[in-house]
Amino acid sequence: MQFSIPQQVPIDRPVPVEVGNVYVSKNTCKTAAWVVVGVSAHGCCILGINSDGQVTTTQSYNLYTMEKRKLIGRCDIGNLSFDIEPV
Repeated sequence: MQFSIPQQVPIDRPVPVEVGNVYVSKNTCKTAAWVVVGVSAHGCCILGINSDGQVTTTQSYNLYTMEKRKLIGRCDIGNLSFDIEPV
């Protein structure tokens, strides 16, 4: 799995936290951006990606924390499907 990070200026308007939103990371030396993969009533689950677009970490945050970050884009992850094979 790999993500391509856009090189444009982040959006400054308020946008609700939704699955597929991509936000700027404050720790740019290891994590360039956060991709929202799940949202609940008060929090969200996110994948941290590096500047090459590779997933490097995971995290969960309160929604208000993500709402303060700069939104840099969206990606359609709603169609991802993983087949879990029995071991």
